[in-house]
Amino acid sequence: MKKLLLYINVIALMIITTDVWGQKESNIWYFGNHAGLDFNSGSPVAITNGGMMTYDNASAICDSAGNLLFYTDGQMVWNANHQIMSNGVNIGGSTTGGQAAVIVKKPLSNSIYYIFTSDGFGASGGLEYSIVDMSLLGGLGEVTQLGTLLQIPSTEKLAGIHTCTEKFTWLITHRGNSNEFCSYKITHNGLDTVPVVSAIGTFIQAGPYGVVNSTAGQMSLSKDGSKLASVNYQSGTVEIFDFNVASYHNQSNPTN
Repeated sequence: MKKLLLYINVIALMIITTDVWGQKESNIWYFGNHAGLDFNSGSPVAITNGGMMTYDNASAICDSAGNLLFYTDGQMVWNANHQIMSNGVNIGGSTTGGQAAVIVKKPLSNSIYYIFTSDGFGASGGLEYSIVDMSLLGGLGEVTQLGTLLQIPSTEKLAGIHTCTEKFTWLITHRGNSNEFCSYKITHNGLDTVPVVSAIGTFIQAGPYGVVNSTAGQMSLSKDGSKLASVNYQSGTVEIFDFNVASYHNQSNPTN
C-alpha cells in the first residue's frame, strides 16, 4: 500500500455496515431506534419492526433473494423474526463503536456467517469474531461460536472485500497502538487467524474505554478494491491508500 494523506475537517456520520458481497444480501438494513430500510423494491422503504435500539453502527445480512437473515449491534444478534438469536447474547464488541460489527459470509457456504466485532475506543475487548449457522433451528440460525478473540489491542475500524474470481474475502482492520493494518483472509476452509500486516500511515493509540482517540472513525474500500480510506477521528484526518487484492493473495509470507 502507498499512502496519500489528506487533511480535512471530518464530519461524523453514522455508517451502516452491511455485507455487500451478493446482489441482494445487503438489501435490508436495521439501525437506530427499531428503524430500518428495505431496498428490495429498488427504492428505500422505511421499516419500523426492528428489535434493536442502538446509537452507533450496526450490521444486517439477507439471503441472495433479499430475505432478512439476521442483524446485530455488535453485542446482540436478532433473527429474521426480530427475536434474540439462540446464543446471540454478549457476543463481544460495543454498541458505541464507529464500526461495531461486520458480517461476512463464509465463501462457498450456504449457511455459515462470521460476525466480526470491535470494542469502542480501542478498549480492552479488542477484535473478536463469532460464527452463525443458519442451517439450525429451522433456518432462524444459532450462534455456534461466541466472542473469540482475534486481535488486541484493536481499533473501531473494520472493512471487507470479496474477490468474486478467487472466492475469498479479506477482513481489514487496524491494530491499536501501532501503524499496522491487519488483513484476515476468509476462504471456504474458514478464517485464517494469522493476518497479513502492512505497517504504514498514522500511529493510532488505543483505549481505555471512553477516552476519545483516533481508533474512532470508519474505514472503507472503494468498490473495485483499489483504494482504502481510513478516518482518524481525533486528528481530523483521512488517509487514502492504494490496495492490491491480487498482491495480498499472492503473498507467501503472512506478514510483510
